[in-house]
Amino acid sequence: MGARDRALYDKITTTDGIDGWTPMIRTLYQYWDHKRAGRLMPRRADIDPADFINHLPHILLVDVHRNPDRFTYRVVGTGEVKVRGRDPTGRDVADAYYGPSREDALSCYSFVRDNRAFLLDPEPFIGPDGKYNQGEVLFLPLSEDGQWVNRILVYVNVTRIAW
Repeated sequence: MGARDRALYDKITTTDGIDGWTPMIRTLYQYWDHKRAGRLMPRRADIDPADFINHLPHILLVDVHRNPDRFTYRVVGTGEVKVRGRDPTGRDVADAYYGPSREDALSCYSFVRDNRAFLLDPEPFIGPDGKYNQGEVLFLPLSEDGQWVNRILVYVNVTRIAW
């Protein structure tokens, strides 16, 4: 098993068990699924932030770049800025991630980009700030042409506990 495979261990990539997902995660997944309208992925224009206004503080929108491959924070909700202690908007995920490791963060985004599929990360972790994080992070691909992922919508439903 390679390092990338280990980083994806225990992540959820199917809707098996969706009834056990927390209501907020399930609601956003179902919204995204509905907006696909039979397509592999919805477009950014299909997503209306007013439809999930209560979730916006913990929403991120990440741009997907190719040549070179990288991911950049386009929009970061106020709740996420507060938790991180800084605003990573405009910065690359590789440099401004909030997770157990750079490898883990990049593997989640890469999986979504490469597979053109959602990813749910329910794994607890100790963040770069030393806080224990318990909850879920949902990664949802968006595509303008229906083939290439050009943005990833992320929802963070995590409880942070200082030790």
